[in-house]
Parts: sequence; structure tokens; C-alpha cells
Amino acid sequence: NICQIIGGSDFTAVLTEEGEIYTWGRGRAAGREGKTGEIPSKAEIKDEKNPIIQIAGNFNTLFALTSEGDLWGVGSNNNHVCHNGNAGIWTKIEMPNKAKINFVATATTHTLAMNETQIFGWCSNNSKMAYVDL
Repeated sequence: NICQIIGGSDFTAVLTEEGEIYTWGRGRAAGREGKTGEIPSKAEIKDEKNPIIQIAGNFNTLFALTSEGDLWGVGSNNNHVCHNGNAGIWTKIEMPNKAKINFVATATTHTLAMNETQIFGWCSNNSKMAYVDL
């Protein structure tokens, strides 16, 4: 059963109640480098064993939040939205002080993540992450 759906510029992603991500379309944003098509395929996040509880995406980036509060990103990494240099490869987003996340949101060139006490943000500012305590 599908519990969440998001759309990017040329991809779609859904999250199932079982914590699995399926994508279709084309491009790095969906972790589908070199693949195109209308048939959904399961996203594989290497080294992640916990279920995914939320997905967020924008024009060319997809994020996955795990039940343990870890955040993963994949995409073209334009404007450093993935906060890493690994375009097209699922990469764990390292939070300051190893903070755990409970919600993520995206816009065209920036990403926000939060937990009970902090809000984190990063965008096209040379991939530097900023955060505030609540």
C-alpha cells in the first residue's frame, strides 16, 4: 500500500507502508542513473537496513528518512541540495553532532530537516549546513 507520493521534474517516487521506495521516470534524482521507463523499480539504499518513514523531493533530488532518524539523499546535486558530491548515488546526509531527524522538506534549491530541538538547512551556499536550536 502506498502512503506517500512525490514528483520531480522527470521522475516520480512512492513510499509504501512497508518502508520501501519505488521510482520511475529517468535521471539521477530517482537513483535511476542510465534507466528510463514507466515501470517502477525498487530503490536500493546500500547499507540501510531500517525502514523508510518519509520521502521528500524536488526538481532533481530525492530524500529518504529512516525510522532511526537517518537521512539519505540522491540526485543531480545541483546547488548542493544533496549536501554531498555524489550525484546519482544514495548518500547518508551527515547532520551536525550526529543529530537524528524526524521530518524533511525540500524546495527547488534548498532542503530543511528538523527534530524536536533543531532545524537544519542547506542550499546553494557551497553545501554548508546551518542550523538553529529551538
